[in-house]
Amino acid sequence: MTIRCLLFLGFAIVLSACSIYPKTPEAQASYHAKQAASAIAKDLCINAVAHVDSAMSRATGEEKIGELMNSNAALLACYLDHLETASRQITNPAHANTTHERIIKAASAGFLPAAQAHALHEQLNITVAEGNRSRAIAFDLGDDLGYFPALQQPEHQTLMMRQTIRNLQNPEYQPRSVSQLIAYAGQQPIGSETRQYIENQLPNLNIRRDEIAAVSPLFPDFAAKRLREITAEVHLLLVQGDRLLEDDLIQLMQENIRGIAWRSAPEPGVITLEIERVRHDEQRAPEALQSVYYSEEPLFLSSAFHSRHQNVIYMHEVRAGKFEIEYGYVVRARLNDQIIHDKVLRGTVKNDYTNCQSVQIHHLFGTAMPAHSGFSYAGHAQCRGNEPSGFEPLREEILTLLVDEVLSIPEIKRVHALN
Repeated sequence: MTIRCLLFLGFAIVLSACSIYPKTPEAQASYHAKQAASAIAKDLCINAVAHVDSAMSRATGEEKIGELMNSNAALLACYLDHLETASRQITNPAHANTTHERIIKAASAGFLPAAQAHALHEQLNITVAEGNRSRAIAFDLGDDLGYFPALQQPEHQTLMMRQTIRNLQNPEYQPRSVSQLIAYAGQQPIGSETRQYIENQLPNLNIRRDEIAAVSPLFPDFAAKRLREITAEVHLLLVQGDRLLEDDLIQLMQENIRGIAWRSAPEPGVITLEIERVRHDEQRAPEALQSVYYSEEPLFLSSAFHSRHQNVIYMHEVRAGKFEIEYGYVVRARLNDQIIHDKVLRGTVKNDYTNCQSVQIHHLFGTAMPAHSGFSYAGHAQCRGNEPSGFEPLREEILTLLVDEVLSIPEIKRVHALN
């Protein structure tokens, strides 16, 4: 069974007993130790192994499991047999590291003799080396290799270098081991075949802006060229706008669009981004106030509250209003006197709001009193509207629409994706 299955099983074990699960790490270690003994008594070896691992991951767990193993031969045999199997059936680099750590903990807990722990480490190294050679366990240079001396050999370093390149050719692969690959290249003699091979592969590795600094010291020409490829130089021209709009737009684009270098003037090769504000009408509708009466107990008053007030009607006021901006913008982009994008954005953004206030009880004999308790705004449809927001959130919504449109400009979209 893989370590993933064991972890899932361990999680399921905890969930099944969540109502009695201890709070402190020490108590949790005791709990898992008892569960391991119970599982092995039922001949459930895999369950027992999961509980042993859970116990040893907590404070005092190694001590408790060590004592348990000394008195429970069946559990000891089960766990050691499982470690032996695990050391021969590694599925990925993370599994290899986890298995190594389990061997270390078992030795530290005192139930795995040093000679047996050494033999398991030797077997684990053989499994890892064979898996790396066949690519069944695909290590790359970014993996933690300190536990496996076999992988420090030139043969395996070369294999991992090539696997790192394959991984980096996949834009979705994480984590990216660019700095480790460049460090490996730096260990190779200048002009060597390996160093030249890595340099030739760099254009295929989707090098990003934040990785340029790692590449630049060793391959400065490629780094400079790559930086140009993943940068769009842009000059912003705002028509019928103001300085505040310009500053807000640039700030939002810097936060949401990667790869733009802003230029103060149009030049050959620089995109002129023209944003024209054609319409921007802000209106706030006058608030309307409506009194709502109930001749019978409304559902949103508690029965306990109603029982104290007979022969009454209930009233509250509903306040309603609206903030609205009608907008119209033209987003246009030019590159070397050619229009590469031209789009009109127009529409209305608004905030309709309602809320309830002045909750009162009106007695049939003509008196009225405020209802300070028992009224649940959330319980009535008329009281579940938005709060008044003002114009600022609506302006921000329009800015977001503009930035999304800028991001659809082909050249800007391209460099954004590359970064």
